[in-house]
Amino acid sequence: RRQRQMCIRDRSSWTITHNFGTRNVVVTVYQNSGSYQEVKTTITRPTVNTVVISVAFAVGANAYNYMLQQVG
Repeated sequence: RRQRQMCIRDRSSWTITHNFGTRNVVVTVYQNSGSYQEVKTTITRPTVNTVVISVAFAVGANAYNYMLQQVG
């Protein structure tokens, strides 16, 4: 299994290049402080090597983390 993890910030959408060569990926976004709750997002998979994470509004620096994992 391959995975990635990183902070995301300063926008309302992010394109993540994972280079897994598949759309079979799971993405989880969560707060980077406080209760570390998962965040409601829209995830799209425009190519076999990228995902786009979108939230309703722009967030501050280092507000969210994401975890991305190849499945299957």
